[in-house]
Amino acid sequence: MKKGRSFDLISRALSSSDTQNSNNSTVENIEDTSLRHANNDNCQTEEISHENENNHIDCSQVSTSNNSIIPNEDHDLVATAVNSSSSSSSSSVSDFDSDDSVRDKNYVPPQKKNNQICVPESDSESSGQENDEPGTQTEQISENIFFLTTLGFKRKNDKVLRNALKYAQEQELKDMRGSNPNPKKIDNKPIIDHINSFNPTISHYRREHAPNRKYLPSDLNVRDMYKDFCEKSGITERSPPEDCVSYDHYRRVIKDLNISFAKLGNEECETCEIYKIHNSNMEIRHRNCTECKIYEEHHRRYVLARQKYNEDKTCQMNMQGNSDTMYYSVDLEKVIMLPRLDEFKIVMFCPRLILFNESFVPLGDKKLRGMRHTFACIWHEAISGRKKDDIASCFRAFFMHYRDLKHITLWLDNCAAQNKNWTLFSYLLYLVNSSDVNYETITLKYLEVGHTYMSADEFHHQVELSLKKKKRLYDFDDFHRAVSDTHRDITVKNMAVGDFCKFEDCSSAYKLQNTIPRVYLNMMCEVTFRRGFNKLVFKTDFDGTDSELDFLRMKNIKIGIPRPVSNTQFRGVNEKRKSDIINQLLPLMPENRRTFWYNLPCNYNSVDLINEDEE
Repeated sequence: MKKGRSFDLISRALSSSDTQNSNNSTVENIEDTSLRHANNDNCQTEEISHENENNHIDCSQVSTSNNSIIPNEDHDLVATAVNSSSSSSSSSVSDFDSDDSVRDKNYVPPQKKNNQICVPESDSESSGQENDEPGTQTEQISENIFFLTTLGFKRKNDKVLRNALKYAQEQELKDMRGSNPNPKKIDNKPIIDHINSFNPTISHYRREHAPNRKYLPSDLNVRDMYKDFCEKSGITERSPPEDCVSYDHYRRVIKDLNISFAKLGNEECETCEIYKIHNSNMEIRHRNCTECKIYEEHHRRYVLARQKYNEDKTCQMNMQGNSDTMYYSVDLEKVIMLPRLDEFKIVMFCPRLILFNESFVPLGDKKLRGMRHTFACIWHEAISGRKKDDIASCFRAFFMHYRDLKHITLWLDNCAAQNKNWTLFSYLLYLVNSSDVNYETITLKYLEVGHTYMSADEFHHQVELSLKKKKRLYDFDDFHRAVSDTHRDITVKNMAVGDFCKFEDCSSAYKLQNTIPRVYLNMMCEVTFRRGFNKLVFKTDFDGTDSELDFLRMKNIKIGIPRPVSNTQFRGVNEKRKSDIINQLLPLMPENRRTFWYNLPCNYNSVDLINEDEE
């Protein structure tokens, strides 16, 4: 009984001292004890025994306000308890401020109502929680204490938790493993900058099997590029090893950038190369192997396509000169830069003018082709680009040149951006049904990807030899002369601005999407357009049967396909490129070759074709 009375006196005395911010550590311990004591009894009445009349104290004599007074007979007992508690906990309390404790500074001590000790509600609790059970707060405090003590912290200190929540990040921390640079790794940035200074350009037609491949001018090689890099970087035989860049490393960077030095006709097939790595003995194939099945189908298709190509070549050579049928191959020559001055190093680093050569070459031996001549469309980037409308304009020029023929077959590679698109198909369907030509059928045949060598590539090789024979090309007329000198049976057309047209895509997306089974362009290996027929006839296999496809929009079936509209404006080049050529390269040219460069059309909105993607 004596112990319960003393505990009550100590609780009330220390609650009064809390408002004066003294003996913080002792008050924290007693407050926590008082809270747990009140909640464990579920706010039930705590009866204070009055059996000992000598120690009886009226509760009305003790106040919880700042003016509370402790009876004289018990003052010594309370002071002794407070001093002993303060001295025992001073070492631990000194490590933390009063703000770092679980106790709130605005704590209101338990008050007695009707002889019951009640715990005041927290400010954070909403009014809807007034009827919660008294044991909820006790459970929360117990969980906090359990969590802190489990982690090894003191039960009265939640500073580490509040700091962690204060600076908590919503996003995950970045993994810093492997962030330290390798001190032995060579910095490739100077090498890449030097390679890009030669202005590698995107490929022409071979975008299906080499979509990101770039090409450097044919008058350049890796050895000359590496030699120039060493001279500009100051690398000599006496340079320290950490400053040297080997020839193999320089060549490896060129390969990583997907820049090709491949010669015409020597481009390899990626599918065949993958299978060669998968199975070095290509004669042995496994039935259940996926790679073997892919290669088996690829091998069958390109062998069959080559057989059909050879059959058409034989037909071309056996025809009489007055035949109304002919077979041609079509391809765009790889990048050619103008001016072409191999002897001067400054030419390699100056952005030059890009030339284009879309060639239509008869199949078979040129001595046995009869009256079939090669037709070459040439232009440069200041006149027009190399998008699908530009390539379709070359087809238009070729068909109008041979408009008296009845049947024509063209062999092409599988470049969907230029040789196999709905814009070109819409125009060919318009052309075969127009009165401008006498065609009865127009057939397009596509070689298998990676095996597209044809007569057009042979002609491009002859053009390359002619360019090397000329040695120096100063202006566009020199290029025209070099192409014309390849052999006698050739027609070279300089494409003017009016020769390029805008073509309309008349395909119906609704019809194509709802065709059963769905037909895709990359599935087609042969496409035929017939006079008097508004549908496309195609094959997905050279040994397969013909299928029909109605792809035109309804309004175009009713009113027809619109006629192509000719361009009236030059594409032009950037002013800076023109000024660089004039300032750096014109001093190397004769006076009679400079007029072309002075009259070169400019356009401030023109995009550099080196970085421009084809549509």
